[in-house]
Amino acid sequence: MADISVVLVENGHRELADWLTDDLSRVELYSHLDVRWLTPRNQDAFRAAAGTAYERVRQTTPDGRFNPVAWESYLALFENLVRQIEWEAQGKVPDQWPNLTSIGAHDGERDGPGWGPA
Repeated sequence: MADISVVLVENGHRELADWLTDDLSRVELYSHLDVRWLTPRNQDAFRAAAGTAYERVRQTTPDGRFNPVAWESYLALFENLVRQIEWEAQGKVPDQWPNLTSIGAHDGERDGPGWGPA
């Protein structure tokens, strides 16, 4: 989430970036994010930032902090996320995505900044 969060901050979405990277957020604790939890504005911001962040990361090389195999795996996962966002924009549903077989209907759960008081 760090790479996406940098872009979110640049695009004026600091509150979302902070929430995504907070040590106590569900995203950090469980390594899981269902974008449908977010407000519509934050969903759009996340999707846009993910594409920009992926393009930036793809054009860099590991600087010694990463094992080359781990770096390639990271890039593959990041590309997969961006591809899923693109498929969603095309109207494809999760059961058509070969790597996501257990995504259910959204239960209406809300999380993240912008929803107002609970």
